Amino acid sequence: MDVNNINEVRVFARDKAFQRLTMLKMEARGIREDLKDDSYLDLSQETLESMYQSIKEEIAAWDHICKLIETENKE
Repeated sequence: MDVNNINEVRVFARDKAFQRLTMLKMEARGIREDLKDDSYLDLSQETLESMYQSIKEEIAAWDHICKLIETENKE
């Protein structure tokens, strides 16, 4: 990537944002399944629920970032 080329930087930023959003959704899905199946390993249910809530908040933030990037790219 040429850091001086704004279009390449935008594409890179978009890809990184969507990658992070996808990974967070996968992580949330895994925790949700663990909670559903009562498979907490060494963590308490309360800890997993707290982790799940935090990930949901992070997903909301990254989803917003992705929407902003898409809006910017359309202009």
